Amino acid sequence: AVSFGDLAHRSSPFLLPTKLYESASGALSLSAKRGATCHSDVKVAVMGESADPVAVARAAAYLALAIRIARDAFTASDRSLTTHHDLRWQVNIGVPSAGYDDRAVRDRFRSVASAGWLFSEHEPAYVSSRLDALLGSNLDPGIQVEAIPEVAAQAVGYARSPYRDPGLHVLVD
Repeated sequence: AVSFGDLAHRSSPFLLPTKLYESASGALSLSAKRGATCHSDVKVAVMGESADPVAVARAAAYLALAIRIARDAFTASDRSLTTHHDLRWQVNIGVPSAGYDDRAVRDRFRSVASAGWLFSEHEPAYVSSRLDALLGSNLDPGIQVEAIPEVAAQAVGYARSPYRDPGLHVLVD
C-alpha cells in the first residue's frame, strides 16, 4: 500500500482524494495551492455519454500524478527491483458497475488510464504543460491496461491479498 502522506484523506494515509488543482497559469497538482481551482468531479466527469474532452484530459492528468507518486514509492522501497529486473507493469482501472456494459465508457476509462500511465513517467510540470496533448488522445504506452468493474476489482484484490481470511465476506462499496 502506498501512503500518500499530506495528500491523503484524513481518514487514512492510503486513500487519495480525487481532487485535481489547477492554478491560474494552468499548473496541475494534487495538493491545494492558493488561488487554484479544485476539480473534484474528475471521475464522474468521464462517465457520461458525451464526456467533455477537457474533463477526460483532467482525469488522465490526475492519474498521471497519482501513479507517479505510487511508482516512486514502489521504486524507492527497493532500488534493486528496477536496476536488476525488467518490470512488467499492468494497470487495472475500476469502472463503475453501471458503466461496465457501456463499451464507450469502458474504452474511455482504458484510454484515460493509458494516458495517465504514459504521462506519469514525466515530471508534474510536463504533465501540466501537455494537458492539451491529452485532449481526445488514445495513447497506448505499451503496457496492459484493463477496465474492470470496481466491485470485481475489490473482490479480486482481496482474494489475492496475503491478509485475506477464510470464510464468508461482505463487500460494501
